[in-house]
Amino acid sequence: VERQADNFISAQSYTVQISDGTSIFIVQFRGSSNTLDLNLLAATQETYGKLVPTCQHLTDQYLEWLDPLQVYKMSYICGEPLLQVNTFLHQPENFPLLRQTVRDFAMYLPFIHHEVSNFHANKNLDSLLVRGAIDRLCPHSVKHRSRATILPALTAEERTTQQSPAFIENLKSQLPSLFADDYPMAINHWDLLENNIHVDIQTGNLTGIVDWRDAKVGPFAMHLWGLENILGIRKTTCMAFHGI
Repeated sequence: VERQADNFISAQSYTVQISDGTSIFIVQFRGSSNTLDLNLLAATQETYGKLVPTCQHLTDQYLEWLDPLQVYKMSYICGEPLLQVNTFLHQPENFPLLRQTVRDFAMYLPFIHHEVSNFHANKNLDSLLVRGAIDRLCPHSVKHRSRATILPALTAEERTTQQSPAFIENLKSQLPSLFADDYPMAINHWDLLENNIHVDIQTGNLTGIVDWRDAKVGPFAMHLWGLENILGIRKTTCMAFHGI
């Protein structure tokens, strides 16, 4: 087994990319206070499919000497972290690639309709695609989907309209709908920073989303704030957004 040069150290884990000559996989080391909820990760992977890496807790006897350190093996997510390629995607000639990334983010993040109070008692969560399912389960939430899908195509006049006080007041008036009994619930990624979003630099396609440890069940669309990190480049004091 050959250890690759690619590794990542965070406040909660140490992650290494490993190749056995025929395949690539990820090994992650975590302290006993930062273990992964495998049931939640399994439900997340079932819901979001190939966007989420599979995860296995390694408990081999040969790893006992690492105790209390916990070791996990994960499938490899191809593509590059958005953090490394967002400047490239925001070059004018590459806007079609950026638009593809946004389309994938809007199209392929499915959601589940489930009561939070029953989540831990029932891990068999139904997976539904965002298009069509939103209409069937909660028609009034279509506004969230359409907002996400049309952002890349907004004209300067439309952006001005959507930044107007009237538009903002209209959004504020709809906030109570987030607490409606029939509002769809979803497994939301709680840390959609640029380093957790992976993109194929050749096509702009979204290839995966990593680091689901802090995922939570909550109202659908709470994870769509990640769209800002796709459309913008983080500067020292602000975010510079595509088309603005």
